[in-house]
Amino acid sequence: MDEIHRLKEKLGEITQYVNEIEERLPGSLKEYLESDLTLKRTFERDLQLISETQLEILSLLTRVKGIGIASTENGLIDKFRKTLSFKTIEDVRERRRLRNMLIHAYSNAKYDEDVYNSARELKKVKVFVGELENIISKT
Repeated sequence: MDEIHRLKEKLGEITQYVNEIEERLPGSLKEYLESDLTLKRTFERDLQLISETQLEILSLLTRVKGIGIASTENGLIDKFRKTLSFKTIEDVRERRRLRNMLIHAYSNAKYDEDVYNSARELKKVKVFVGELENIISKT
């Protein structure tokens, strides 16, 4: 499978995760907080997968564009400062911070609220997908 096709598949995966969250996300934080644990864990997992897939896409794109490898996640993200919008770069970083909180179980008083708010901000993920589709179409 060529890398362009793989990039497109990965963007499709992100779109699928976004659609799954949007279909089930309660309309308010109060409803979310009252949701059962299984539903909350589903949102957490989908948000983790979005972040993982975003990094995988950026990594693949470095190979396609021949811009070299990075030694850290932040280094990888930084390679796209001139290619992606500042807001998209910051959203990828923020999603990565959330992913780290979820993976490493860094609990805080606003844990559920952070997850809910991130799930409500999926327009930013759609912008990432759009920007990447634009880059891929020019490759």
